[in-house]
Amino acid sequence: MVLNIKENIKKLKKFLNNILKIINEKNCIRNRKIVFLDVFYFINLYNSNPNTTYDKIHNKLLCDDTYNDISKNAFVKKRNDLSITNFESINNDLIKYIYNDLSINNKPRYLSIDASHLCFLSKLDDDFKPNKHNTYTNGCLSCLFDIELQIPINYNLSKSFNERNLLIEQFSHIKPNDILIADRGYYSDELINKFIDNKFNFIFRLKSSELKVKLFNKLSSESSSDIISNNDSEHYFYDYKYKDQIIKFKIIKYQTYYNKDIKEEDIEELEKNFIFNKNTIDSTKKIITQLHKEKIDIISQNKIINLIINNNVKIDKKVYINSLKNNNINKKNITENIKKMNIDIDIFLKLNNKIKEKINLINSVNNSIYYIITNKIDLSNDKIKELYKKRWEVETHFRFAKDKFKMRTMESKSLNIILQNILTTQFIFLLEGYLELLMVNELKKNKKFNKSSFIDLMHNYLIKHLLISKNSKKTLNAINKILLIIVNKIIDVKIIKESKPRVKKRPGSKWINIMVT
Repeated sequence: MVLNIKENIKKLKKFLNNILKIINEKNCIRNRKIVFLDVFYFINLYNSNPNTTYDKIHNKLLCDDTYNDISKNAFVKKRNDLSITNFESINNDLIKYIYNDLSINNKPRYLSIDASHLCFLSKLDDDFKPNKHNTYTNGCLSCLFDIELQIPINYNLSKSFNERNLLIEQFSHIKPNDILIADRGYYSDELINKFIDNKFNFIFRLKSSELKVKLFNKLSSESSSDIISNNDSEHYFYDYKYKDQIIKFKIIKYQTYYNKDIKEEDIEELEKNFIFNKNTIDSTKKIITQLHKEKIDIISQNKIINLIINNNVKIDKKVYINSLKNNNINKKNITENIKKMNIDIDIFLKLNNKIKEKINLINSVNNSIYYIITNKIDLSNDKIKELYKKRWEVETHFRFAKDKFKMRTMESKSLNIILQNILTTQFIFLLEGYLELLMVNELKKNKKFNKSSFIDLMHNYLIKHLLISKNSKKTLNAINKILLIIVNKIIDVKIIKESKPRVKKRPGSKWINIMVT
């Protein structure tokens, strides 16, 4: 099987060769044995795994016969001399190439924005904020993410944790009429004013404490005609005053549901089952208490009978021995009944715990009310909700970036090296996202690419063919073979029927012993 993207791959490879050739010429490295391309390839391999070291990468290069005459120290030394502008130039040119090649350069984009905290060595206290014990430093990485193309547009690393200021610094990467989607930590009138000045569109979630939300709820309680109901949501138009002009904003309110098929009657049925199980447990416990008393009585009777048998020789022992046997049988039956009842109690307790958890989960999710504000008043409520839901793609992007690249530990002593790692991470995501878009026609219904496998194959095989290998028929066939492996590893799209509340996990990366390479 041959994919119908050979021409696209050929063009991509030629483009990468051209931009890297230009940077090679700009970076006049005296030792012509090693050029920017060589170091760039080395950095991509080094950044491919959180646990990779320079020694491991150099050994890989030697075993692959890629570079036999360049030492590890040469790569590392040249890396320290490289400017960040080279990496930014490659990524920016690649982004332009992707939009041009897909013929969507002039179309408005849906961009998600979010920031993530990163940990660095304590020696970087001049560049980042140290913790109270001075054992490590903290920084903030802001990411602009195209949710339709699934590619990161820009990263902004700073010691500041003010997400709004970090976003303002990224304005140069946003085009007029782009729609920016953000969570409730971003909204402010000051930021909105800057959006209006730059002709940006936005979809922001509002905090429940916002005055606009309180006004919404007040109008809703008064059954005002300004409130418009639409399916399972409500909205109204808010007049925003700025520089002697009035701009219409749309504010919508909607509620999340654990499962839309679950009704109030279903919850009542769950609560009835809970009460029934609880009553069954209480009644069973009373029976067990009574059985314990009977068992104690039997034990005391047996003691008396044994005393009589041992102290009186003249009595007929057969009668007393039969009584003992009957008592022991009754005691055994009572013990078995108690065990069975305790097992039943455990089963009912487990059922009740599950019912209680489910009721609490349904209530917590069903009580989640969202307030969204946007200046794109022509968008339907359903479309706004769909776009805000897709904002989560940037969160998923951060998860892959931290799991697959050197972004979680950041063990370098140099800010320049850290920025190189971040920008090479962006480079891989850009290539991976572009190749996914080229192969989207190969996907079946309700299927998606296995991103984890895709990134692994990018690091181990594709990156070498795209950067180092010659633009020959053999190389294109090798790339086609790898892409076919990716197509064969597609996975099912998980359809989440039941919503769950977001749970904050412990930031375990802060307590990892950091190994300095």
